[in-house]
Amino acid sequence: ENLFRKGVMIMKKLISVLLIASILLTAMTLAIPAAATEAGAAKAVYVSDAGNDSNAGTSQAPVATLLKAYQLLGTEGGKIIVCGDLTVSGEYRALCDDQTLNNLVKQVTITSENNATLTIAEQGIWFPGDTTIENIKIHCTYAAFNSYLVANCHKLVIGEGVTVTKADGAYGFPIIYGSGMYSFL
Repeated sequence: ENLFRKGVMIMKKLISVLLIASILLTAMTLAIPAAATEAGAAKAVYVSDAGNDSNAGTSQAPVATLLKAYQLLGTEGGKIIVCGDLTVSGEYRALCDDQTLNNLVKQVTITSENNATLTIAEQGIWFPGDTTIENIKIHCTYAAFNSYLVANCHKLVIGEGVTVTKADGAYGFPIIYGSGMYSFL
């Protein structure tokens, strides 16, 4: 009987240790993917005509220009989220003229929320690094000539969910242009 009690005690301790180990292992398993997702999450900057370039670029305080959005992302790249209608005007080469960004920016994805539209009111946009455009409406209003989406010798991917329209008085739809040899003239 004494031997039996010792066996039961040992079994209770073993079950307790195994239960604690199981709980700890489960907690660690759940924590690792959450930390990995947080560490691997792309930085996001929000932009809208209603924004201000002195803002932080959050969903509650968006910036007003693509140039400022790229500057906030820095060379690591990330996501630019058009969270309200945005008109690009006068920024044609600004992204590439900023030498802190040009050819140094890693992958940037430009997308939208709230059914926002990116309007190209002048010549277009020159991208300073690899860019993916997805899930956004692009509207062209430039009347003097075609608008351009200039890859500037980088990879430019037009992903799913992109719709392009033009105003009645616009010259034409945007042209995707691969070279950037004139960006420094």
